[in-house]
Amino acid sequence: MQNALKHADATAIDIELRNDSNGVLRLEIMDNGNGAATGAPRGMGLGMRTMRYRASSIGARIVIGPGPAGGYSVVCEVPPQARERRAIV
Repeated sequence: MQNALKHADATAIDIELRNDSNGVLRLEIMDNGNGAATGAPRGMGLGMRTMRYRASSIGARIVIGPGPAGGYSVVCEVPPQARERRAIV
């Protein structure tokens, strides 16, 4: 959300969190911003690298791409096995 507000001039941000029938926890954030700056290396900024690092550190998968209303869609999926590993007893 911070990237959409700070860099993309987004006026709307949608956040969806759900647990699918396979137990995969899915967080999706979509914005209507102007996307990446023209000529900028895609996905090489500190914010994008940090999101990828954080997802991998908890066993999640992250996909960053164009959103349905312009801007970006960021999807983070956490499989049940990753959540079980991290559970506090």
